[in-house]
Amino acid sequence: IPLSTRNFTQLLGLQAGVIGSIPDTLTFGNGGNAAAGYSVGGGTENSINIDGVSATSSSSGNISVPSPDALAEFKMQTSTYSAEYGRANGGAIDVTTKTGTNQFHGDGFYFFRNKALDANLYFNKQTQLASGLPNTPPDLRQSQFGGTIGGPVLRNKLFFFFSYQETKQVNGNSGLSINDSYPLLPSGDRSNTGALQQFLGATYGGESGLFGGETVAANGSNVNPVALKLIQAKFANGNYVLPYVSAKDVTGAGRTNVGQFVWDYPNLYREKQYLGNGDYKLTPNQTLSTKYFNSHSLVSVANGTLPGFTADSPSISENAVITHNFIITPTLVNEFKIGFLRQVSNYKNNNGGLQASDIGMLQTPDAHNSLPSLIFALPGLIFPSSQISTQNSTENQYSL
Repeated sequence: IPLSTRNFTQLLGLQAGVIGSIPDTLTFGNGGNAAAGYSVGGGTENSINIDGVSATSSSSGNISVPSPDALAEFKMQTSTYSAEYGRANGGAIDVTTKTGTNQFHGDGFYFFRNKALDANLYFNKQTQLASGLPNTPPDLRQSQFGGTIGGPVLRNKLFFFFSYQETKQVNGNSGLSINDSYPLLPSGDRSNTGALQQFLGATYGGESGLFGGETVAANGSNVNPVALKLIQAKFANGNYVLPYVSAKDVTGAGRTNVGQFVWDYPNLYREKQYLGNGDYKLTPNQTLSTKYFNSHSLVSVANGTLPGFTADSPSISENAVITHNFIITPTLVNEFKIGFLRQVSNYKNNNGGLQASDIGMLQTPDAHNSLPSLIFALPGLIFPSSQISTQNSTENQYSL
């Protein structure tokens, strides 16, 4: 069954008694824990097990999402299930990964998407037309590739299975940021403070703020020094924090010192995952199995309303299972299982290294020289905090 994000949790929507949203083909990343958006039999908490071990973080809700090509079975129970599945009030999802056999089997795949093949979204198109912009669909470029292979190491005795998948996605479906009152700034070098003051005085002289106050002097001499340094500030790549935009009066107010700033930062998603399984038949009645899954992903999204400010969220997901199956009699089977789940989530602001001291702002010692969040309401400019966040979360689960 085709899955738009190759996320097995979307299969929940095929089960009777399940209510949830329809999977969106423009979903960013792998869709995360899509099970969290489904109501199963009236319950909104769903448990997900991979090879008999929990795959869901109890704190962040993140889950392990192996490639569909690595899955042998998907099973969902909506009611009257046994006590071993009693961790949630909704559905119980069991996923079993593939194992090797006496014959070599494998596959390879490559899924490709590009905005050159896409139509524009209706509301996105209307916004562009109203702003005099060309009809252009959101930037959407995605490549997913990988493969699987499995077979015998020793026939009838030792088997292996391996899966790999890599995803690269650029997704601009977050929408355009359109600012119709962006301030007119010098188009060239701004390092000369005196020349900058003269420009600002000539451009904004006699004007005051949204709520009144002192007007800008004709020579710009009373412009706040912090404001001057903010206009002069550059990122490490040499680009100005406040980019230049030519004058354009799109509001009909007759102003010649504002422009229209249009910006679309495509969100970035990267993931590399691999899965390895091994099965060893100790005796005709006993089997020892080991299964391991590992995924490293990175999400980078826009942070604020200006280029150069992003927020990165790297994460790690690991599952490991060791299982011993023993058929004691035709009617008595014993299974001993040891499981491990590790979910690591991080969050970090990336603002090109811009600090409070770069624009002459004084802060308390415990602020660590980080740029505070700045909001200029009338032009709609938002500078997110440049503080390097230490929001790191690591969760380890053990099961026996």
